[in-house]
Amino acid sequence: MLNQESSPLEYFNSPSMLELPSRAASHSKIWRLGVHVHIHYPDLLTELMEFLVPALDPNSLVVVTKTASWELDLRTIEAVVGNNIIVRAVENRGRDILPFLALIAEGVFEDCDAVLKLHTKRSLHRVDGEAWRRALLSGLLGSPEAIFAWKVELMSGAALVFPRTIYSSDWCLAQSQPILERMFQELGWSPRRSLVRFPAGSMFACSRAWIASLRSLNIREEVFSHESGTHDHGPEHAFERFFGALAMELAVFADAGQVDVK
Repeated sequence: MLNQESSPLEYFNSPSMLELPSRAASHSKIWRLGVHVHIHYPDLLTELMEFLVPALDPNSLVVVTKTASWELDLRTIEAVVGNNIIVRAVENRGRDILPFLALIAEGVFEDCDAVLKLHTKRSLHRVDGEAWRRALLSGLLGSPEAIFAWKVELMSGAALVFPRTIYSSDWCLAQSQPILERMFQELGWSPRRSLVRFPAGSMFACSRAWIASLRSLNIREEVFSHESGTHDHGPEHAFERFFGALAMELAVFADAGQVDVK
């Protein structure tokens, strides 16, 4: 776990460099979607691809990160995007959050107008984990109307779009609350920002402006520990909540529609 007595500048190397553009201009004539798919449970990949493929077009960029050297069958994605696919093996650290942040820091999605973040979420500690995953995927990708809705929101200036499930409102932050407060302290933000809604479950779509702002912070990867199999609310869950706070700072925020987990 993290050292609670560490330096105040623990999470961001450049907190004073935070960029807050109202909207980042597109660099291309054709609106381009980037997708990050993080694979930790390869048996869930087929389900995820069935949801994802209808949202893609030949101009889309798909980046797949995987926590082991599995041979993945990505032919259904390749049939749409061709060579616009990148597959990388990553260490099992920081769950799905650190691989996403690392791709942003590298600038992999620099030419994309929006990024869709997905992962093979299992939530073994919850009896409703399977239903939660399907609700998140359905909220973003369950129908042509759902896909169209968040794309229009992002094209219209929204920073962050995610399914509105029963997990999306504030709830007990447990061990992630002190971490989140230290993040806000580094940025000079009020602790009240922790009360904003956030993309619980970490599946969402985000704008070029939101990505640029997150990248400008130069987040320190060393705050993430190697996966221990525990279900505490550490830095990964704190960043999940920080994502919502950053969207509020950009003053452009939207939902992906009502999706309740039964």
